[in-house]
Amino acid sequence: SLRRLSNLSRVRPCAMLSQLAVLAVLFASGDCFRASTDLKDQECQESQTNPEYFSELRSNAFITECSKKDVCLLMRQLDAYFYARALKGELVDYGKPPGGRFLASGNCKRPLNSKKLVPVTTKEECQKILSKHTKKKMKVIHSTKYPAGCIMDFVTKRGRFNKADTNVDAGVKYIRVGKSRISAQRKKTDVRQYCYDDYSLDEAAASYYSPYKLKASMAGRPEMSTSCSFGMMAGLSRVGLTDSPCASILVGEQGTKAKNVLIEQITNHWCPGIWHEAMDKGATCSADRFPSWAKHGFVQDEDEEGIVERAEYLVRGIGGETKEDLMDSRTAKMGLPEGVCENIEDELFDGILSGKGDEAPDFFRDAMVK
Repeated sequence: SLRRLSNLSRVRPCAMLSQLAVLAVLFASGDCFRASTDLKDQECQESQTNPEYFSELRSNAFITECSKKDVCLLMRQLDAYFYARALKGELVDYGKPPGGRFLASGNCKRPLNSKKLVPVTTKEECQKILSKHTKKKMKVIHSTKYPAGCIMDFVTKRGRFNKADTNVDAGVKYIRVGKSRISAQRKKTDVRQYCYDDYSLDEAAASYYSPYKLKASMAGRPEMSTSCSFGMMAGLSRVGLTDSPCASILVGEQGTKAKNVLIEQITNHWCPGIWHEAMDKGATCSADRFPSWAKHGFVQDEDEEGIVERAEYLVRGIGGETKEDLMDSRTAKMGLPEGVCENIEDELFDGILSGKGDEAPDFFRDAMVK
């Protein structure tokens, strides 16, 4: 049976599969085709991002040389590395720190535009910011009356660092001065909150949008998946995040026989083979847009249609897709869960390399640059 492929809600008989199915699935004996594209009922869990976790898996599986199982763990670690960077907002390197500004209205958590922002979280950083705008000494407070983080009254030029986690908006207010209602005067304040651009993803988005998970539409051609990127596998070794024997070969000198043979083996055989074997065994996991374990940053919002759930930083009448819309429009992906690599049929790279001729194969021989 075929599930969740190309948003199909049911599987039709073999005669109805026609041209698309011929390209998308592998046939197996006896049946029209087996469940090579089936998603396992188990849900993909949160990625373990600690490099030591993968080192321990290699140790427990006695992986001491480059092999198919080693590559499988690299594929899982690429997914985990993306997840970790997405949570920290490190997916895009702009070559400089995130931009920041004082908000005259709204607040960092719920700005009045579609920018995702984050408040200043340390008094030391706040002091640096305020020193550029005022010579007055910063005061540290804990108040639910002010916006969170680094704030400044642009009327008095007084800066504060508010340790309280509040949703209070920045803006102009008139505060009554004096105890008498008759003689009291009203003082103008213009408290603004300093916010940084936030490039991070929440847990749900960081997990789902990983390019190292397999889209259902690519189930028949996993060799095209980013999870098969030998360059990214080598990158894990370059930044010291893996002790993978295969990754060590991939960072070697360009043009060597071992490196070229391994590139071809990963790209055309091992990586797609791992996906096919996991799918054939029903050993993949299902990665939904909103996993049950993940924080998703959606809150209740009210519009013309009533109460909906929308991304928190988009709730002020700005719009943006609702959680319900995203759930309907985002087809579940496939992942490689914990334990899958240990059960993959292994193959050692040394045996493959020894069967090749003396001449180093050129993986990029037929490549063209336009």
